[in-house]
Amino acid sequence: MKNYNEMASDVLRRIGEHETLQRERKKNMKKIIIPICCFCFVALLGIGLWQGGFFGDTPAVELEDSTIIGEQDYIEPETNNQSSGAGDVIGMVKYGGANYVQCSTSTKAYTPDKYLGEAYDFEGTYQSHFSNVVGGLYMTKEDPNVLMVELKNGEYNDYVILIREQDKSNQ
Repeated sequence: MKNYNEMASDVLRRIGEHETLQRERKKNMKKIIIPICCFCFVALLGIGLWQGGFFGDTPAVELEDSTIIGEQDYIEPETNNQSSGAGDVIGMVKYGGANYVQCSTSTKAYTPDKYLGEAYDFEGTYQSHFSNVVGGLYMTKEDPNVLMVELKNGEYNDYVILIREQDKSNQ
């Protein structure tokens, strides 16, 4: 049978062994967990950038100021749809010396008024990109600065709102 001093030293030795074993386990876990966390972080970052379109193949377009005073800078958007050549193009018409640009954020309701002709008869994207689209160009009853293009889609008619651009010289 062990005496008090032997038992105390045995307990202290086992406590020391247990603490040493715990420190070794923590050290080994850090060696494993830190690289795994770094790999997961880099993978999540890469997936986020990929889904966010950071690696898109569309180059950035830089605009230079127009050389003509009073003329607004305009770049015809590139099309994504190769088959029809119409993809994502913003509608634009030049009428009465002013540019009218498609607006999809208008919350007002407009009513077609005076028929001006087919949209592709006027200078702009309906002539250059949508010449095969049947669409009449109309003034609106509510606002003289707004035109409408009537697009015939089978048995239905869709309307595109075009709002007159502000002149830079008046701003």
